[in-house]
Amino acid sequence: MFLLALALRVASVLFLSETPLYQSPHGDGRVYLEWADRIREGGLAGLVAPGEVFYQAPLYPHLLALFRSVVGESLVALRVGQACLGAGTVVLVGLATARFEGRRAGLWAGLLVAVYAPSIWLDGLVQKSALAAFLFALAMLLAPRTDRRGRFALGVVVGLLMLTRGEARLIAVALAGWLYFRLATTPRIDRLLAYALGLAVALTPVLLRNGLAAGEWVLTTSQAGTNLYIGNHQGATGTYAPRVPGRGDARSEADDARSIAESDAGRALSSREVSAYWRTRAVGDMAADPVAAAVRLGTKAALALHVREIADTDDLGHAGDSSPVLRFGPGFGALFALAALGLVLARRDERSALRLPLLLAITQWSALVLFFVFARYRLPLALALAPMAGLALASLTRVRGRVEVSVVAATAARAFSHLPLPAADADRNRAAALVNEGIALVETSRFTDARALAEEAVALAPDLFDAHRLLALTYLRDDASREALPHLERAHELAPRDWQVRAWLGIALGETGEARRAYAYLLGAARERPEALPLASTAIGLALRFDARRAAIDLLRLRLAVEPIRGARAFRLQLAWLLATAQEDALRDGEEAVRVLATLPAEPDLLGVLAAAQAEAGRFDEALQAIDAAIEASSSGRPDLRRQRQSYVERRPWRE
Repeated sequence: MFLLALALRVASVLFLSETPLYQSPHGDGRVYLEWADRIREGGLAGLVAPGEVFYQAPLYPHLLALFRSVVGESLVALRVGQACLGAGTVVLVGLATARFEGRRAGLWAGLLVAVYAPSIWLDGLVQKSALAAFLFALAMLLAPRTDRRGRFALGVVVGLLMLTRGEARLIAVALAGWLYFRLATTPRIDRLLAYALGLAVALTPVLLRNGLAAGEWVLTTSQAGTNLYIGNHQGATGTYAPRVPGRGDARSEADDARSIAESDAGRALSSREVSAYWRTRAVGDMAADPVAAAVRLGTKAALALHVREIADTDDLGHAGDSSPVLRFGPGFGALFALAALGLVLARRDERSALRLPLLLAITQWSALVLFFVFARYRLPLALALAPMAGLALASLTRVRGRVEVSVVAATAARAFSHLPLPAADADRNRAAALVNEGIALVETSRFTDARALAEEAVALAPDLFDAHRLLALTYLRDDASREALPHLERAHELAPRDWQVRAWLGIALGETGEARRAYAYLLGAARERPEALPLASTAIGLALRFDARRAAIDLLRLRLAVEPIRGARAFRLQLAWLLATAQEDALRDGEEAVRVLATLPAEPDLLGVLAAAQAEAGRFDEALQAIDAAIEASSSGRPDLRRQRQSYVERRPWRE
């Protein structure tokens, strides 16, 4: 069984190894690899170096760092290593099922997981799915043990699972309840002690790291509040959607979650406070419209059992185009129908033994309903259903005596898993994967190939923001601004708050001669992202071109708030000049102009601006000293400087 599972997974890796998404790390996978490389560079000292609380679960990137240190940086080697882990998961599921329902059911359950297409696919991604599945299966194998060593080992494994997947906290609680009530003949204090000790052994190092290095005693991660909001805010679709379109990887998500929360709070927030902010918003949205909230929960409940694997950065259907292994293996719909049949066919003693996998399945399903659904989050649910499906295949001869109820159970499960849900639309999921593949091609300057994928994605999902954004980007990279415009405008309609699309739209409009419209878009984008240097410079230049000095001053202030002093000389000179010489009384502030220049060295280009600032502040003697130094430093004598000097002699500030 192990060899069969390994052969299928390695074959799939080899089939997919030449595709852009396999050759180029992307999404969360790229973040994990970068994280792993930082761990390798920092060594043991990096574990206690000052930093923030872990936003994402840390176990997978730390194991990645170990693997890359020992084996090397080959992505194919990593995927093969995960294939071995996935084959181990198959064996663990078979052994666990054999413990519940006997050897024959265990063989069938293991075989199902070995050929299960989503498992083969997910084991090959640079994601934590393979590790989470292995730990989940190991926990399922250990949970029936009642001895102290078994409970301690279960606690360690569940703790490691919590450090791999955040929602595993629910599994930890469910298994605690399972042990407490299962060991009714054991003294109460002893029922959970070994289990709790195992949890502590796994979790304490991360708790100490968060407390000592980040200053917050957070047990695992600070992501729960954000995830709760993503799955339950008004307008949520039941699956993942980033807070800022186009920024869905772990690093961007954490930055955006913090910046939005701190902007609303008006102050810096701790990681715990950021999570609480998003949790409060999620609860507020649910309380504001309980009916809509119930509909969202119901949608997620159905989506978690749907036949379609909801795409994240990769799509099973798209991967199946390159890997025949993925096209012929059973999917979730077949597994769910077999599990329902297994529950119907089970005898009384067998149903009793299935309580544990059923508890784990319900717990994982509840986690999906509470947060949101996509493929790699659902794999543990499939593993929990495997023992019931294995029992069904091992007990098919019983169908003769229970034909009606068997047909009803399997048909109902199959029908429920095929409900028409927008988030499960196959074309949209495929389009999302095409976009991600196109982004990988853009990063290697293959713009023509990326454009073909983007056009296919737009045809499949005309309202997919990322598809229009990618198509526009391929045109912009080829200096075809006019062709990019309709897709930028469509992307802006779909995501009006996306600052980057507004910036690109402004740039494209400017290059096609529509300067006024360009200014409107660039101004809004620059206000939101003043740290983007070309964007800020262009917006400030257009504001001055259209005599919008107040807007220019506001943008300059925003820019200086985010840029180090030494790198902001030109912006400081520009702001001080406007504050000192603007025609509008309300815009001038000589004292601020002097302060803006205070940290800059007195080089020739500064002296004329400083003189204007001093004069506006009423310090005409200092203004004359500065303008005389400027005239002396000027080789041509510059008539404009002499006119300024005359104004200061007459005790009049200079006006532009």
